[in-house]
Amino acid sequence: MFLPIYQAFLHSRLYILNFENDSIGLQKAGGETCQHLATYDDSSGQFSTQTWHNITIYVKDGNIKVYLNDNLCIDYTDNPFISYGTIGVETGGSAYFDDCP
Repeated sequence: MFLPIYQAFLHSRLYILNFENDSIGLQKAGGETCQHLATYDDSSGQFSTQTWHNITIYVKDGNIKVYLNDNLCIDYTDNPFISYGTIGVETGGSAYFDDCP
């Protein structure tokens, strides 16, 4: 599942959260490049399929915090930061979303 957490439309610049098996990756894409920023490896098995998960994302002044089930899993400060845009959600398979403001 791919979750573009913050997308700026200028030159298709965006941040992406990538959920795969037992890891969460934070990437920054712009133009034709994609840069890996941070990874959370879930060796505890907290991130499993066929289960509801609470994912909370805070973005402020270049700092991106990602919480999985109320546990901080990514805390990354980007420079230069993409400081404007919108939020989008995309999945490559089946996923269900609830309480998305």
